[in-house]
Amino acid sequence: MKKTAFIGFDGYIDQILRPISSVQGRSYDYFTTISDMGQYLIGKGGKSCSIQLDRVSSRLGGNGPIFGRTLKQMGVNVKLAGMFGADTIHPLFAESFSPEELCSFSDPMETLALEFEDGKVMMCPTAPDLKKPLKALLQGADRCGFSLEDALASNLLAFLNWGEVYFMQTLWEEIFCEYFSQLREDTVKDEQDIIFFDPSDVSSHDETKIRAMLNTMETYGTCRYAILSVNENEALQIGKRLFGASDCGQIIRLLQQTFRIPEIVVHSNKVTRSLVHGKEYLIPTLHVDHPVISTGAGDNFNAGYCYAKLKGWAPEKCIRTAHRAASFYISHGYPVSGDVLEPDCE
Repeated sequence: MKKTAFIGFDGYIDQILRPISSVQGRSYDYFTTISDMGQYLIGKGGKSCSIQLDRVSSRLGGNGPIFGRTLKQMGVNVKLAGMFGADTIHPLFAESFSPEELCSFSDPMETLALEFEDGKVMMCPTAPDLKKPLKALLQGADRCGFSLEDALASNLLAFLNWGEVYFMQTLWEEIFCEYFSQLREDTVKDEQDIIFFDPSDVSSHDETKIRAMLNTMETYGTCRYAILSVNENEALQIGKRLFGASDCGQIIRLLQQTFRIPEIVVHSNKVTRSLVHGKEYLIPTLHVDHPVISTGAGDNFNAGYCYAKLKGWAPEKCIRTAHRAASFYISHGYPVSGDVLEPDCE
């Protein structure tokens, strides 16, 4: 039987753009790295400037949709809730998911994704300020004929993008109180009943909000096996605000000790570090010389990691599977399938 996953709760349209440094006739030269463009902007301080953007493509975006599309490509049965269209599903989401797989409660937001060879800069508006997000979600579920209760019984729950969607903390808390609060700690049977968290960029949040988020993760961990995945920048931001720490190894140990999250993953473009029940694993990242796209690489990493967890694979193989999923996506611009992924991760 196929594994099932329920993923939420964002939704963006990503405009993939390359900043132009100069125009040569009918061709463009681009800012190669984030630092190149940063230095250019510093030099324009007090003077103003204009930067042209070469539009590469428009894609479905948001941590949830990109993660869900890849997990579906790998063979997992997925359902998503998020911002895919208030009245009708936006075509970019409808291309990748069937109506039965989607529950939408708002229009998607638009992200300007500036692509560089060494990373990306994401520029996006704030999410709508929903005072009662669970009510909005349930109203969307009614419109879509979607059972939230059934979705929450999936093998994998993935709660993503806390950092950029400001109603997310309230929504996570409301879902727990409504659907999980009666469950006891002994309902956690094994690592196949998973809740996976990726908070995304937390840099705009203070210590109090970040601590509240992690406390909520710990609460969910009383009835599901909890995994926290962050990139290096996010780990350092959390470590600085909560512990005054700047070493990723120390940060994830402090997080595990303080919030009782049994599995924590930190990934960067050089190495991935995980801490699983107190045991640390460290594996170099697969380098891609000429990336086709970097926007969504972290979501593909997460999908590969969760796919491996659903398979019951060992921690090292989970990381290698995540690396393979991310590098394939960066190299090709589309997600890897399960039949391609598995032989390559043996």
